[in-house]
Amino acid sequence: MSLEARPLLIHASQCQLQAGHWDRARQLFFRAMAISTTSGLTDAPDPFKAYLWCMRTGHGPKLTERNRFRGKTRDRRGQWAIHEKDMVFLAEGDWNKTTSFVRHDLKGYRDLRISLSLALHKWETGHQAACFKLLNTALQYPIGQGSPQWVVRTRWLYYKDLIRAITPILRGNTAKGPRLMTFERKLRKVRWDRRIQFYFYLGWAFDATGDQKQAIEYYERCVTPWYAPVPERTLAFVRLRAKHIDPLAVMNKRARADMPAPLRRYVATMAKGATQDENGK
Repeated sequence: MSLEARPLLIHASQCQLQAGHWDRARQLFFRAMAISTTSGLTDAPDPFKAYLWCMRTGHGPKLTERNRFRGKTRDRRGQWAIHEKDMVFLAEGDWNKTTSFVRHDLKGYRDLRISLSLALHKWETGHQAACFKLLNTALQYPIGQGSPQWVVRTRWLYYKDLIRAITPILRGNTAKGPRLMTFERKLRKVRWDRRIQFYFYLGWAFDATGDQKQAIEYYERCVTPWYAPVPERTLAFVRLRAKHIDPLAVMNKRARADMPAPLRRYVATMAKGATQDENGK
């Protein structure tokens, strides 16, 4: 199957997902993830993305994909492998393993995403002083250390601005202050799928301080009807579901608002057929 088929399969999977056809959506998504983005050759689906699909939707062989993912990454020590493992442990709420990987694997390397995650976890567990210490230390990291060129600006300059916007929130200013407003304006220059990372951490900061309304607002911004290979999108799904909010319903609502009328009618017809199939069982 050619590389050009990959985005088409992903889009088809999203349509099936919005219509409630879980098995078909999973099959299409896993087929897309099995196509190499470099060679176009077909292989087994990427276990990291397959596992996150199961976490997002609440459907599929989650345990099987989790074991495949763990088996693949057990001996990997690269920067991205560390980040993948960290995101999975975050999604599962397994902080003991997350922090052990940070201590073991990140000697000599500083990652703002991991530092920010650990800082917010410290806040949630009552260690506010340790949280601010981590944030202040992260602001001193050299810009772009260990990062590919294309992420230098987003991962470092934008993440440092994010930390500066989050700090007043943690200090009790839960309203959208000037730093946060300025940061949101800067985010308009960032591609839509990369904004998800920042929206998730803003939601987490409001969540940590007990401002549920603002937290939900930012989490819902992460639940895009279009697929984005960003782990924080899955983390937002998990957090919304923990608040008894169906992230798939949020996603479908956004999709209906954004899609052209003919496509909206098509999805509605598919959803009606799925309901009739369920009632007929």
